[in-house]
Amino acid sequence: MPAKITLTARPGPFTKTVAIPTPEGEDAKVSFIFKYRTRKEFAKFMDAYNAAARERAKALFPQPAEGEEAPAEAPAVTDAVLADAINESGAQYLIDVAEGWGLDEDFTLENAQRLVDMYPGTVPAVAKVYGETLKDGRSGN
Repeated sequence: MPAKITLTARPGPFTKTVAIPTPEGEDAKVSFIFKYRTRKEFAKFMDAYNAAARERAKALFPQPAEGEEAPAEAPAVTDAVLADAINESGAQYLIDVAEGWGLDEDFTLENAQRLVDMYPGTVPAVAKVYGETLKDGRSGN
Protein backbone atom coordinates (compact mmCIF):
# COMPACT_ATOMS: atom_id res chain seq x y z
CA MET A 1 0.00 0.00 0.00
CA PRO A 2 1.49 3.38 -0.95
CA ALA A 3 2.38 5.83 1.78
CA LYS A 4 -0.13 8.56 2.44
CA ILE A 5 0.93 12.16 2.92
CA THR A 6 -0.97 14.43 5.24
CA LEU A 7 -0.04 17.97 6.13
CA THR A 8 -1.82 17.90 9.47
CA ALA A 9 0.43 15.34 11.14
CA ARG A 10 4.19 15.63 11.45
CA PRO A 11 6.08 12.48 10.39
CA GLY A 12 7.61 10.56 13.25
CA PRO A 13 10.90 8.72 13.64
CA PHE A 14 11.95 6.57 10.70
CA THR A 15 14.23 3.56 10.35
CA LYS A 16 17.01 3.28 7.79
CA THR A 17 19.72 0.72 7.30
CA VAL A 18 23.23 2.16 7.16
CA ALA A 19 26.18 0.37 5.56
CA ILE A 20 29.11 0.87 7.95
CA PRO A 21 32.57 0.06 6.57
CA THR A 22 34.54 -2.54 8.53
CA PRO A 23 38.29 -3.23 8.60
CA GLU A 24 37.63 -6.46 6.68
CA GLY A 25 36.47 -4.40 3.72
CA GLU A 26 32.84 -5.45 3.92
CA ASP A 27 30.01 -3.24 5.08
CA ALA A 28 28.05 -4.11 8.20
CA LYS A 29 24.36 -3.28 7.88
CA VAL A 30 23.06 -1.50 10.97
CA SER A 31 19.56 -0.11 11.33
CA PHE A 32 19.11 3.29 12.96
CA ILE A 33 15.89 4.85 14.19
CA PHE A 34 16.32 8.45 13.08
CA LYS A 35 14.68 11.58 14.44
CA TYR A 36 12.51 13.32 11.89
CA ARG A 37 13.40 16.92 11.01
CA THR A 38 12.01 19.10 8.26
CA ARG A 39 14.47 20.36 5.66
CA LYS A 40 14.65 23.73 7.48
CA GLU A 41 15.09 22.07 10.87
CA PHE A 42 17.86 19.90 9.47
CA ALA A 43 19.62 22.95 8.01
CA LYS A 44 19.45 24.72 11.39
CA PHE A 45 20.70 21.57 13.13
CA MET A 46 23.66 21.35 10.76
CA ASP A 47 24.41 25.07 11.15
CA ALA A 48 24.58 24.60 14.93
CA TYR A 49 26.61 21.40 14.61
CA ASN A 50 29.12 23.08 12.30
CA ALA A 51 29.37 26.15 14.55
CA ALA A 52 30.14 23.88 17.51
CA ALA A 53 32.79 22.10 15.42
CA ARG A 54 34.42 25.45 14.63
CA GLU A 55 34.47 26.28 18.35
CA ARG A 56 36.08 22.93 19.17
CA ALA A 57 38.71 23.59 16.49
CA LYS A 58 39.43 27.02 17.98
CA ALA A 59 39.93 25.42 21.38
CA LEU A 60 42.36 22.87 19.91
CA PHE A 61 44.17 25.37 17.70
CA PRO A 62 43.96 28.77 19.40
CA GLN A 63 44.76 31.78 17.24
CA PRO A 64 46.24 34.99 18.63
CA ALA A 65 43.84 37.88 19.01
CA GLU A 66 44.09 40.66 16.47
CA GLY A 67 47.20 42.71 17.19
CA GLU A 68 48.81 39.94 19.27
CA GLU A 69 51.85 38.03 18.12
CA ALA A 70 51.64 34.31 17.61
CA PRO A 71 53.53 32.31 20.21
CA ALA A 72 56.98 31.16 19.12
CA GLU A 73 55.87 27.59 19.54
CA ALA A 74 52.27 26.51 19.11
CA PRO A 75 50.91 24.06 21.67
CA ALA A 76 51.21 20.48 20.48
CA VAL A 77 48.00 18.73 19.58
CA THR A 78 48.62 15.01 19.51
CA ASP A 79 46.93 12.47 17.30
CA ALA A 80 45.33 11.01 20.43
CA VAL A 81 43.81 14.39 21.35
CA LEU A 82 42.46 14.79 17.81
CA ALA A 83 41.06 11.25 17.81
CA ASP A 84 39.29 11.90 21.13
CA ALA A 85 37.77 15.13 19.79
CA ILE A 86 36.61 13.45 16.58
CA ASN A 87 35.13 10.50 18.49
CA GLU A 88 33.31 12.75 20.97
CA SER A 89 31.88 14.91 18.21
CA GLY A 90 30.86 11.92 16.10
CA ALA A 91 29.23 10.11 19.00
CA GLN A 92 27.27 13.22 19.92
CA TYR A 93 26.14 13.52 16.29
CA LEU A 94 24.75 9.96 16.44
CA ILE A 95 22.89 10.73 19.67
CA ASP A 96 21.51 13.95 18.17
CA VAL A 97 20.20 12.38 14.94
CA ALA A 98 19.00 8.98 16.13
CA GLU A 99 16.81 7.48 18.84
CA GLY A 100 18.12 3.96 18.66
CA TRP A 101 19.97 1.37 16.64
CA GLY A 102 19.89 -2.29 15.73
CA LEU A 103 22.92 -3.28 17.81
CA ASP A 104 22.79 -5.57 20.83
CA GLU A 105 24.30 -2.84 23.01
CA ASP A 106 22.15 -0.02 24.41
CA PHE A 107 21.98 3.24 22.47
CA THR A 108 24.03 5.45 24.80
CA LEU A 109 26.65 8.14 24.32
CA GLU A 110 29.32 5.81 25.74
CA ASN A 111 28.42 3.04 23.27
CA ALA A 112 28.23 5.56 20.43
CA GLN A 113 31.78 6.64 21.33
CA ARG A 114 32.89 3.01 21.24
CA LEU A 115 31.23 2.52 17.86
CA VAL A 116 32.84 5.55 16.19
CA ASP A 117 36.22 4.68 17.70
CA MET A 118 36.08 1.06 16.51
CA TYR A 119 34.46 1.82 13.14
CA PRO A 120 35.63 5.28 11.97
CA GLY A 121 33.42 5.21 8.88
CA THR A 122 30.25 5.17 10.99
CA VAL A 123 29.57 8.90 11.19
CA PRO A 124 30.14 9.64 7.48
CA ALA A 125 27.88 6.70 6.56
CA VAL A 126 25.13 7.77 8.98
CA ALA A 127 25.42 11.42 7.94
CA LYS A 128 25.06 10.48 4.27
CA VAL A 129 21.91 8.41 4.81
CA TYR A 130 20.33 10.88 7.25
CA GLY A 131 21.20 13.92 5.16
CA GLU A 132 20.00 12.42 1.88
CA THR A 133 16.72 11.43 3.50
CA LEU A 134 16.00 14.82 5.03
CA LYS A 135 17.45 17.14 2.38
CA ASP A 136 16.60 15.23 -0.76
CA GLY A 137 13.65 13.14 0.38
CA ARG A 138 15.29 9.93 -0.77
CA SER A 139 13.51 6.91 0.54
CA GLY A 140 15.77 4.03 -0.42
CA ASN A 141 17.84 2.07 2.05
